Amino acid sequence: MWAVSYTLIEGVAQSIVGDTEPVWLGEEIGIVGTGALLMTVGLLLVRPRAPRRQPAAVPAV
Repeated sequence: MWAVSYTLIEGVAQSIVGDTEPVWLGEEIGIVGTGALLMTVGLLLVRPRAPRRQPAAVPAV
């Protein structure tokens, strides 16, 4: 899964960044982009969910 993600993200990132200075950025943008995206997805998946609200009790008359 991560290899496919890396390939897709690297292709998009390379087309956005292109040839830039410093030279290492153009070569490493796929790794940085994949790490940032997968870390964000992981953090969103492990965050605690908000508890469901209970309906208000209606007092009997």
